[in-house]
Formats: sequence, C-alpha cells, structure tokens
Amino acid sequence: MGTIGFLTKPVSQEQLFAAIDRLARPIHRVVVADDDPEVVRLFRRMLQARLPMQDCLRAYDGAEALQVIRTSQPDLVLLDLSMPKVGGQRVIQEMAADAALRDIPVIAVSGRG
Repeated sequence: MGTIGFLTKPVSQEQLFAAIDRLARPIHRVVVADDDPEVVRLFRRMLQARLPMQDCLRAYDGAEALQVIRTSQPDLVLLDLSMPKVGGQRVIQEMAADAALRDIPVIAVSGRG
C-alpha cells in the first residue's frame, strides 16, 4: 500500500515511538493527518517528547495533507486512512506518483485493524 507501518487506534505513545524507531533514521519533522482534531492533538502531544511543536505539522483532510507534505518535505507522515473526500489511500497514491514525495515514509493509522 506504500506505507512502512500500520497502527490501529487507539495508539499509545509506546506504540507510536516503536513504529518511529523501526524507521532507523532521524525524524525531525512530522505531518499528522487525521480528520479528527482530537487525534491530531493527541499525536502532537505524544510527539512533543521528541520534537519541538513547530516541527509537528497538522492536516485535517487528505488535500490539506498533500499541501503540507509538499510544502514542508517532512521526515515522516502519520496518516489516517479513513478521511472523507481525499482519503489516506489517495494521499499515498499521490505521494508515490510524485518523485519529490515518494521516499517520505508513511505510517498508516486506522480505527480498523
């Protein structure tokens, strides 16, 4: 599917950090894309243990996620698969088709296992 990891909600900080650590590469900027503002806040709060808040970017739908990813060139994207309109799978397809984005790792997040 174009992802390097998969997390099922609810996600603990331990699970999140374990998934990030499996990347075995430095992570300095992350985009959190989820249509639920509470989930975005939760992930950003968890990530604060490792990243300054300004390096934890947010997007609330797939179209916004693509815009933020293109602009910021993050080291990682945490991507909800079940967003309305432009869903997570479409974001992954768009990233795979774009040479500038295809090497950015994506950890898919879903409420469904």
